[in-house]
Amino acid sequence: MSEIDLDQYLGSNDPHFNVNAQGWYFEFTGHKKPHCQISFETFVAAVHEAYHFVLQNRDKPFACLNLLKSFPEKYRLLEDDHVVIIDRLLGALSHHPEFADLRIPFMQIVDYRHILKPYDQDEDIINHRWEFDFDILKQEVNKLTSTNEKMAYIVNTLTDFRQKMPAMDEITTAYYLDTQFIEKCVSEGKRIQMLDQLRSGQAYAASIINEGKTLEDKKLVMEEILRYMSGFNHAGRKIMKEDDYQLLLSYTVAYLETENVPVITKRLPQLEIPIEYIRYSYYLIHKSLYGTRKIKMSMIDFLHAVFSQFDNTEKTTTKIKFSTEPKTYKADTGHQ
Repeated sequence: MSEIDLDQYLGSNDPHFNVNAQGWYFEFTGHKKPHCQISFETFVAAVHEAYHFVLQNRDKPFACLNLLKSFPEKYRLLEDDHVVIIDRLLGALSHHPEFADLRIPFMQIVDYRHILKPYDQDEDIINHRWEFDFDILKQEVNKLTSTNEKMAYIVNTLTDFRQKMPAMDEITTAYYLDTQFIEKCVSEGKRIQMLDQLRSGQAYAASIINEGKTLEDKKLVMEEILRYMSGFNHAGRKIMKEDDYQLLLSYTVAYLETENVPVITKRLPQLEIPIEYIRYSYYLIHKSLYGTRKIKMSMIDFLHAVFSQFDNTEKTTTKIKFSTEPKTYKADTGHQ
């Protein structure tokens, strides 16, 4: 491929792509070339094709995924070549001005990248220096005594993170977005404020707490408890497809709005977690929002309507075992 051919990639009509392409060019021609065998010409042609396809098909995540799956044969790629192309693509998309509209195909690509080369087996990830770590943040916050000190620590960390994020490389950006660092920090801040309110006597019982909760407050509780379902189980398998996870969230929000079973257009297939985990997760939602003095039968009905996994279980059994915590639930889900 000639230098003239490269001009279409380094000087295209898309300024955002051009900036990234220039950086990749210096990366490939410098002393820190990525761990791959392909030439820069092949690399940039593949990323250019995928980048523009995603922009034009942002509502078609599986079409984007199928395109990437065709690349090894089309461009004669080795596994490391394929991973490098996907990592650089994710980096360009993560900083795109319209990233909010690209999030669905982006997360689908992140999942595919993890399947190709699991992050916990990737030397670039294992040896990477993570400046921001949510578990460490929680440890530091727990050392502080007052709510104001804890909130200040979280706010200062998020401010620092947002200032440094534009300069992060593709692997780092994809890692933080995939692990939802910002969302976890925000949820932790709201959790601390809620606990402070409870300790100060602003609410006395779950029924009273619920009266003051807006739908957004309820969604926050629900999303925090169900978030683990968007990830992987202890065996490294995806718990559920991203579109099924988003459907589950929409069903649950609809339930929280009316406390009745919403219209179910599609039931969810078998998840890669035991039925006990699903049941207990919704018990935690019930406990947080409605208390445990009287279990709402409508939530039991909701579980049986949404999850096909409950087909061979009686509703009375679900209600009786509703509050039974699975032995490894906390370890597997990260809930405390």
